[in-house]
Amino acid sequence: SVEVHGPYAHVGDGRSLRVIDIATPSAPREVAAHKLPARADDVAVAGGTTYVAAYDAGLFLLQLRSGDAQGPQQHLSVRRSD
Repeated sequence: SVEVHGPYAHVGDGRSLRVIDIATPSAPREVAAHKLPARADDVAVAGGTTYVAAYDAGLFLLQLRSGDAQGPQQHLSVRRSD
C-alpha cells in the first residue's frame, strides 16, 4: 500500500513502513523506515501521523519529524483482540 503526502510516499513494504522522498521524481530516496510485527496491509496519512494496518498485529500510529535520523517514531499501537 502507498500513500503520498506532500513530497513523501509512505510505503507499506512487507513488514516495514518506508518513507520515500519523491520531491525529485527522477531521484527518489528513502528517508526513514520502521519495522512492523506483521505485514503492512494498508497505509494512510493524516496531519503528521501515518496509520498502518498491520495484518493481525493491529493498527500502528507513527510520526516522522523533519531531520529525525532515527526514522518514524511509534506513538501508539492498537492490538487486535479476539
